[in-house]
Amino acid sequence: PLGSQTKALFAHFLFGFLEQVTTILQGIATIFPTHLFSLLTPKEMETWVCGKDDFDIKLLQVEDA
Repeated sequence: PLGSQTKALFAHFLFGFLEQVTTILQGIATIFPTHLFSLLTPKEMETWVCGKDDFDIKLLQVEDA
């Protein structure tokens, strides 16, 4: 059984997480209609939120020059 302090800590963590996710979704919704979210795969949603996980350093150096 979880103690009351553990439950309170978990609730605080969960609320903070939900608040962050809600804020991210509200931001995305300003450029992508929320009713179309279900058309995205989890990987596509991750790319929208976090960006690509690989990039071409040489291309960045050329673009920056």
